[in-house]
Amino acid sequence: MSSLIQSSLRRRGVIWIFCLLVIAGNSAWVLQSMDTLVEAKTPVEHVQNRLRTSRVLLETLLEAESSLRGYLLTGDRRFLQPYHSALTTLQRVRGEVSRLMSDDPAHARRVPELDQAIDDKLAELDEKATLFSQGDRDAALMRVAEGHGRERMERVRRLMDDYRTAEQAILDMHFGRQAEAIRHAYLTFTISTAISVLLVVLVAWLIRNSARSSAQAEAELQSRNRALAEALDSTARQSAHSNALSELGRFLQSSRDMDEAMALLDHYLPQVFAISAGALYLTAASRNQLRLACQWGDIPNDEFFEPGDCWGLRRGQPYTQPDAEAPTRCAHLHAPENAGSRCLPITAHGEVIGLISLHGRGHEYALSEEQLAQTLEQVALSIGNLQLRETLRQQSVRDALTGLSNRRYLEESLARECARAQRKNLTVAVFMIDVDHFKQFNDRHGHEAGDAALARAEMLRAAVENLELSFHGSALGTLTISIGVALYPRHGHSPTDLMRAADQALYVAKRNGRNRAHLAESGSPAIAA
Repeated sequence: MSSLIQSSLRRRGVIWIFCLLVIAGNSAWVLQSMDTLVEAKTPVEHVQNRLRTSRVLLETLLEAESSLRGYLLTGDRRFLQPYHSALTTLQRVRGEVSRLMSDDPAHARRVPELDQAIDDKLAELDEKATLFSQGDRDAALMRVAEGHGRERMERVRRLMDDYRTAEQAILDMHFGRQAEAIRHAYLTFTISTAISVLLVVLVAWLIRNSARSSAQAEAELQSRNRALAEALDSTARQSAHSNALSELGRFLQSSRDMDEAMALLDHYLPQVFAISAGALYLTAASRNQLRLACQWGDIPNDEFFEPGDCWGLRRGQPYTQPDAEAPTRCAHLHAPENAGSRCLPITAHGEVIGLISLHGRGHEYALSEEQLAQTLEQVALSIGNLQLRETLRQQSVRDALTGLSNRRYLEESLARECARAQRKNLTVAVFMIDVDHFKQFNDRHGHEAGDAALARAEMLRAAVENLELSFHGSALGTLTISIGVALYPRHGHSPTDLMRAADQALYVAKRNGRNRAHLAESGSPAIAA
């Protein structure tokens, strides 16, 4: 009997050693898979940094051009401060972009051409500023009207687009590698889970056999069984969380606009935060209000609130609501069930862009603090990038001074309308409108009065002529406008030809006495600006 017991103990010892070896090997494999996943993320961040730096370069150059245009158009020297600030930032950023491009042989050959393009653009801006500061405003505005600045900006934009396209291809390659690492991690987790299940079965068998010899041994084995089950459950939850967070990031990267992104966040936020109720607020453009972007669960949330109503925003860090009524309760959370809720500020690019409110008590939060921080960082980065992309898109088609659609938007829209007219055999009319003697009007009554008249300059000529304007109780007299009209395809088959014909017709209307509309003549010679 003693030999049988010893033999049984030896067999159990061998089995336990085998189990431990499998667990150790499985753990090492899982750790290696996680290391591979982390390593795949690093090059993605590097490429994203290069793309972000190149975007800042282009935005800064656009800011310099917009500020100088505002100075030239209004004479307001307040526009010079952002202009010089943009130039200072540009010198730093272009050095960083040149260094990053020079580090890559594929981009190094583009550095001299990009530097030359930027130097040409800066020289053009400096020339306009110098002419204006010397009192030659007409010459400065003539430089603007010639369109060379737009050509130089397009050259810089084209070079940066080529660079960003190449970097995007590299980013896509790294995303592919990251996706492969994620798939490998999923495979590892799946196999690890299967191995763990087998180990659970084996341990259960050992527990049943050990019960004959020792109740204490059985209890110990049962405890290990529970620990393994909890580990499996934790692994499954972490896998589901990682999958949802990764999928959310991929979809947000491909979102067309903020509305589509909000729909995605409304669907995925309950999964990635693993909580039954919550809300996402975004900071309004005025910076003095947070507005509800999406919510889930059955706990009501305010539509908007001020930043001072949230202790998390005021402290600049996550904040948990006290269980009892207290002065430290956030004012934007009213319901009694909000006790234990967490307010998580969303920070991107150095500023607070929103807040996530999670409604639940301590035992309801399935994510660890580290997982919660990683999730919040991923959501913040995605929303921040979407907002930057939307801002850049708006800046490309809207004038920074007036907020109106700019010439680039006009050219794109006119090209689209001409193509539509060609398909449907229709006619497109282009009106070029100018306020007659507007400079004298501004000089006589001041720019504020000029703005009052300019707000109505979109009316038709006859309506403008009948206006009776006043400013601070004083009659300002009347305004008239001249209009040049060109028709597609009679006066041109391209946006450039139509705009040139309408411009020529405008000058004819002004030469013929102003306060009239003139139709362009076919084949009319170009008129100097």
